[in-house]
Amino acid sequence: MQKLKILIIFLFCSILVNGQKQVNNLQFKQVDKNYTWRTAQEQRDNFYFNLTPVRNSKMQKHIRFYATGIIIDLFTNDNQLYEGFVITYIYDYVYDKKTDNSERKHIIFEKISLDSEKVKLVMERLIERQFEIPTDSLIQNWSKYIADGYGIEFTFKIDKQFKTQYYGNPKYQNDSVDYKHIIVDNHNYISTTFNLDSINKVFKNKLPKGKSYSSGNIIICILTDRDVKKWNKNKPIRDYMEFVSDTINNYLKTELLKQNIMMKNDCRDDYLIIFGKNGKLKKVKIYDSDKPKLKDYYGDFKGFLEDKREIRKCQLEIKKIFKNMNLSFIKPKYKIYRTFTFIVEWRNEEWKWKYDLYEDSRRYYYGNYGDKK
Repeated sequence: MQKLKILIIFLFCSILVNGQKQVNNLQFKQVDKNYTWRTAQEQRDNFYFNLTPVRNSKMQKHIRFYATGIIIDLFTNDNQLYEGFVITYIYDYVYDKKTDNSERKHIIFEKISLDSEKVKLVMERLIERQFEIPTDSLIQNWSKYIADGYGIEFTFKIDKQFKTQYYGNPKYQNDSVDYKHIIVDNHNYISTTFNLDSINKVFKNKLPKGKSYSSGNIIICILTDRDVKKWNKNKPIRDYMEFVSDTINNYLKTELLKQNIMMKNDCRDDYLIIFGKNGKLKKVKIYDSDKPKLKDYYGDFKGFLEDKREIRKCQLEIKKIFKNMNLSFIKPKYKIYRTFTFIVEWRNEEWKWKYDLYEDSRRYYYGNYGDKK
């Protein structure tokens, strides 16, 4: 079972959005299914941010830089007056009852003008030290298969010359790869000169609370004031669970190995195993996301009831597995949560199933999950 890793950040501000609005310099535009990541970058830029493609720019020199959640535009028409701006953006997620999923609903962005002298310094450096470098597909030994990576892109229009350069995971390339250090240094120079970390922090501090956001492969959950209080209140629980986690896991897995577990029913869902503060099994329940929903059965009420009965049978079987396990030896202060799940694999020309057990740490972050004795 692959675990979902979520980066949780505490930020500030609270508004409700619908459609296109502008609040506290943030602009909100509803996501259009015709302009997604599958759409050409230039078309998305024009639709969401009203940006003209660099190749069509009327400026003598025009550079556009892309990084995760960032677009920077730099331009001059006479080598005297330099102008530029940075756009920071992110997508929010809204729960859709029809699909029972959270989907990208709005793109939220802020446009900030950049200092003319800094724009000039960055443009001169990039024209001198970046413009002639090939894109990553033309660089020998440049690896595109690095997990959890990122990409940056430069688009140039210098006089009548046009060029686009893309670099996947530049920081993680081997040090011997040509141009790696120049590309990384240029990226760092842009970030430090324009103080992008500060701009990005201020931008995220304005986002509405109580929502999830993403601008890349990381989900950011912004907590409400109430959630922050719960987070702080539950810190002793998290500290305690971190201290006893390995002991609990080793005990439970050892006890499971002592049993010849053969499930009678087809239990392919995730089940929450709850041990009480006395160390004994308290409850086995299915996660809400796995519960049968009548609307998904399109009028097949009989099938709906059958699936519910199968789940109850599975709960009873799992209760028998954990019934005699006792965690009282660790003198638990709080309830203990584990997820018991089944994975079906095709092996030796037949389906085989195996189980997995892991900690449901989400229970210790929010809510009143661990009240003391």
